[in-house]
Formats: sequence, C-alpha cells, structure tokens
Amino acid sequence: MIPPIYSLLKASTAVVAIVADRIGEHGTVFANELRPYLTWQIVSGYGEVILDKGRAPHDRIQVQIDCWHKTSAGVVDLAEEVRSAIESDAYYSGTVADERDAETLLYRLSLQFDFLKEY
Repeated sequence: MIPPIYSLLKASTAVVAIVADRIGEHGTVFANELRPYLTWQIVSGYGEVILDKGRAPHDRIQVQIDCWHKTSAGVVDLAEEVRSAIESDAYYSGTVADERDAETLLYRLSLQFDFLKEY
C-alpha cells in the first residue's frame, strides 16, 4: 500500500501556499529545486497479524515527511501545516530529525506518520 501523501498535501491550501507542487517522493527532489519543498518516503510497513484471523486485518505503513526551508521559523510553520494536512488520515508518531543541512544550509524537520489500511 502506498499512502496518499501527495494528494493529502496538495489538498491543503496552507501547504500549497508554502511549497506549491514541490513535493518529492522517495525522499528526493532535483538538485536545483526551488525552496522551500517537501520530500517523503516510506520508512517501514507490515501487516498486523492476528493469529486466529489468517491474513492480517490491516497494514501499518510508516511514512517520513521531510520539511525543508531556508529559515528556522519557516520550517516550523511548514511542519505544522504538514501535520494538519496529514493527521486526518494518519497518526503522528514523532519528529525524527531537526537539523540544518551543511551543504544546502536549509533547515529540516522530519515528521513520521503511521497509516493504517484495513481489509
């Protein structure tokens, strides 16, 4: 299962106001991408098995969304809007990175979300 990350982010007028359509799947964007932007990737995924039920009744997919911005305040604002856009469909499970990239000098906040798909 691939969670609907792109469509959830694009449906948020607040997110689009900040990054437009600069949302890179698989954790990448082009080197010359305009700033700010988002990247996302699947971190893990598994079926939650209940032994007496046969096939897993649902899958849990963990996604990391990286917010990139040229200012500290900007990356915080972007991360808050991303969380608002995603939490209607997923559970926020934590912030896993808060840093400034040495090469690009962009600020980065990485958020993780758990998506459940029931069968």
